Amino acid sequence: MRRLIAAGLLLLAVPAAAQPVVTRYNYNEGSNYKFPITFRDDAGAPVTPSAATYRIVTLAGTELVATTAITPLASSVEVPVAPITFPAGELVVGNARLPVSVPMAFVVTYTWGAAQQRIDWYWGALLNAPAP
Repeated sequence: MRRLIAAGLLLLAVPAAAQPVVTRYNYNEGSNYKFPITFRDDAGAPVTPSAATYRIVTLAGTELVATTAITPLASSVEVPVAPITFPAGELVVGNARLPVSVPMAFVVTYTWGAAQQRIDWYWGALLNAPAP
């Protein structure tokens, strides 16, 4: 969580033109998902990175998907994400499975050119589907 807060505070100190693209999304628990990403340089122009990774974390700091390489690389890609289930302790209220959403971030790190690096944060929520 400290890393997420520190990264959020860091974004506030960066000029608006250089801030990462921030997109909101919802991800249904247990669903396959293709996450669209457009890689951009600090001026907003599309770039094809030489390396790129993503990871998914809750805002409480629980890692849902470990750092994973993105391949193949192009200026725009769709990253297939395997089904995610709720982390233990974030959904349980007694024995009931309640409709809940867990705030999370899809964090994309990429490099291009002569050691240029960027981290884009895509904010969203992991939504559960309560049992009938």
